[in-house]
Amino acid sequence: YLFLNALYGLSWCNLLAKTPSQSPLYQHGIEEVRWALQAIDSPAGRAPFSPNLPLAYGAFYRGWSNYLRGKYLELLPGMIVDTVQAQIFQANCVQIAKAVEESKTPFLESYVYAAWPADMVVLMASLAQHDRLFMSQYGLLLQDWLKQVDKRTDQLGLIPHSVHPYTGKALEAARGSSQSLILNFLIEIDSTYARRDFERYKKAFLTRRMGLPGIREYPKGTLGFGDVDSGPVIFGIGGAASIVGQRTMALYGE
Repeated sequence: YLFLNALYGLSWCNLLAKTPSQSPLYQHGIEEVRWALQAIDSPAGRAPFSPNLPLAYGAFYRGWSNYLRGKYLELLPGMIVDTVQAQIFQANCVQIAKAVEESKTPFLESYVYAAWPADMVVLMASLAQHDRLFMSQYGLLLQDWLKQVDKRTDQLGLIPHSVHPYTGKALEAARGSSQSLILNFLIEIDSTYARRDFERYKKAFLTRRMGLPGIREYPKGTLGFGDVDSGPVIFGIGGAASIVGQRTMALYGE
């Protein structure tokens, strides 16, 4: 529910970024983004997530909801400001920063006793959004966070797929589905850092089948099965990894 509403809202944001703000399509799209935010902010949107985590409702909920809110605020033309949404966004950023500063690991829990670094990258990308929208405030925190992430990469030097929630130690190495997603947001935090990881990602995951490019779900030289994150894995090619990977490749000029 959360993920589909976030993706729906973000799809509109991508379209509206290139749509004249005076057009009927733009006005309709803005209402749809607001509708998605309202759904995410509802009791149904929060229901699966624990309010008792160090960051209430966890990195998955807080990351996608705050990132969509930031994209919505970026879209507003000229001097138009949605004061309510801006206040919610800024308050969320303060809470996120506090939780990150107090954490012993760079990867906050997404659910009780479960940490997925891809969610954390989306969460931190919302802090980078803040510094584009408002006064620069979180640059040092973001750089320190990247340094902490570098201490907990996998054997490929990439951000792991899953980690221990209390130590940040990798439980499952990088996979194509999570790396494709991570790289979409990491570039907004630090483009140089992201470019380095992108090159490692290409080396480990980019391949071809029957002459067509695709992204492996598991690194070259390893095998694995599909699951809820990967979607279908056919001849080693990940469904989610390759679909999301198309946008990844475009962002990095490939």
